[in-house]
Amino acid sequence: MQTKICISCKIEKSLDSFHKNKAKINGFNNKCKNCANLQKKNIRRLKSGYGKGKDLLTPDEIKYREKVNGINTKNRKHERNHISNLLLSAKYRSRLKNLEFNLKKELLTIPEICPVLKIPLCRSNGFPSPNSPSIDRLESSKGYTMDNINIISNRANSIKSDATFEEFEAIYKWWKAQIKKKNKKCQNTTSQ
Repeated sequence: MQTKICISCKIEKSLDSFHKNKAKINGFNNKCKNCANLQKKNIRRLKSGYGKGKDLLTPDEIKYREKVNGINTKNRKHERNHISNLLLSAKYRSRLKNLEFNLKKELLTIPEICPVLKIPLCRSNGFPSPNSPSIDRLESSKGYTMDNINIISNRANSIKSDATFEEFEAIYKWWKAQIKKKNKKCQNTTSQ
């Protein structure tokens, strides 16, 4: 019986433990059925927001989730690879928009907590999540330079996207006035 080593669990298994795939040289996927199914299940959970608490996940699922998100990973190599990916994307965007780019991988580090929203930053598994780190330009008109970027969460960056400081200030004042107005109405109705 022919065997193959799963690239995920690193266990040698018989070929009937792998899904068939004509695109592969040997005709089988590189991950065993169990690992592939676990990956699909976790991707669905992570996308839907279900099972975020560790008490809802099995030990294998927690291990997989930590591996995918880079949680509890002491190895700096993973962070360096993620920074490389962030830099490649930023370099591509700078070329598209004809902006300056002079970022160096050695000078960047990904903080554990988003400096804006104070949520933990963790690597996603290919699909950007709100907690994924992203490179933010302080001034959208300027390029990707060390004095013009911060690494913040994808959620904070998408909120900020292309709004100006004045627009944020206007939204903040309006929102604050609306909350005060609502609170005033509630106090008036309860006192009568």
